[in-house]
Amino acid sequence: MKRSVPKMIYTDNGEVYRSGQLPVVCASLGCFLLHAEPFTPYARGKIERFFRTVRLRFLSRLDLDKINFLEELNLAF
Repeated sequence: MKRSVPKMIYTDNGEVYRSGQLPVVCASLGCFLLHAEPFTPYARGKIERFFRTVRLRFLSRLDLDKINFLEELNLAF
């Protein structure tokens, strides 16, 4: 809500991202859906690095007993 709708969503070719519903949602929001080329890991390097950083620096230190609401999780992130 603070930053509005993204202009583009860049995803890999996973089954979740190739579903029929995601393009419809993107079209209704007015954003462009772009899939990475199959079998080109360098195309997804930035997002893979982001997820690795999240796993190592955030999820590994997260105390789930202290998180009760989604807002608390977002603040911790």
